Amino acid sequence: MALTTMATISRRDMQDNGLIVNITDVKHLISYSWIKSSTPIIAVPDIPPKWFPPPVARRLPKDSGLVYIAQDAARHPESPLEPCSVFTINVEVVGSTVFFYRTETKTQELIAPREWKGFGHEFEKATHYWIVLYRFGGLSFIVRYKVDGYIDDINKPTGSKLVIREQGYDMPLGTTLEIKT
Repeated sequence: MALTTMATISRRDMQDNGLIVNITDVKHLISYSWIKSSTPIIAVPDIPPKWFPPPVARRLPKDSGLVYIAQDAARHPESPLEPCSVFTINVEVVGSTVFFYRTETKTQELIAPREWKGFGHEFEKATHYWIVLYRFGGLSFIVRYKVDGYIDDINKPTGSKLVIREQGYDMPLGTTLEIKT
């Protein structure tokens, strides 16, 4: 199916109507991690590594090797709703639900040993995703995002080729973090 641009929204076209809009009713739905395997496997629910501040400063090796840009699309390409520089946001309407998902030009990238891409991937030894539900401007949103780790909670209270492995536990949303340099 060919994609057609239906509208372009410019920031200059927007007007402030004075309405104060807040994100409310945030609820964690599920978390999962991709498991390195020849077949697509995710661990559900799963947790990212716990972050401990280093006692002394340390030097990180620069990023190199194969890194994922759109890991869901690279590991399980037959599922169009899993894939979550320049990018395109596609919009599909199914009944009263609207799906927004971005299309990447690449799903993974190889960083050569002498190529500079930063240090962010050195923090990640596995990739963890969270899916949350929240209300914004009178609408309900379900959003998936990547999490690199979490900080300890001081008030502790957990038809497809895809294999789902039960693992880990749920954790408070406010304890997750994303690390990038």
